[in-house]
Amino acid sequence: MEFNQEKPVSFHMPGHKYGELSGLPPGVRSALSFDFTELNDLDDFHQPEDVIADAQDKTSALQGEQVQ
Repeated sequence: MEFNQEKPVSFHMPGHKYGELSGLPPGVRSALSFDFTELNDLDDFHQPEDVIADAQDKTSALQGEQVQ
């Protein structure tokens, strides 16, 4: 939330630029404002330790599985 509130300017992936260039309906476009690539101070898909790890744990709990 803090990172998103800083209104970052993107010169990298994802190419939709936080929804601004997506052409999707506003309700969907607003969700893309939280679609960040791997940057310093954000979690890492290859070795999640923070929000990605938390999301994986919650998803696996819903599915009745454990993330390894």
